Amino acid sequence: QGEKHAKCAKTCALKGAPLGLLDEKGTVHLLVADHANEKPMRRAQELAGEKVKVGGKRSSKGGLSAIVLASIEKTK
Repeated sequence: QGEKHAKCAKTCALKGAPLGLLDEKGTVHLLVADHANEKPMRRAQELAGEKVKVGGKRSSKGGLSAIVLASIEKTK
């Protein structure tokens, strides 16, 4: 977390590293691109390390939580 992490997260995301979202409860969700609409995932790469609000289909299996991104926006 923090500014140092944000820079590293953005660099890694833009190079194709998987993205995770840490929610306010401390749960990490894997962010997954919707192949029918990859624009939100590209935006997530640009916003890596920032506070965001996401929308999409959520699922979990075997202890892994994931969100197929439908929308993402930067928050304050």
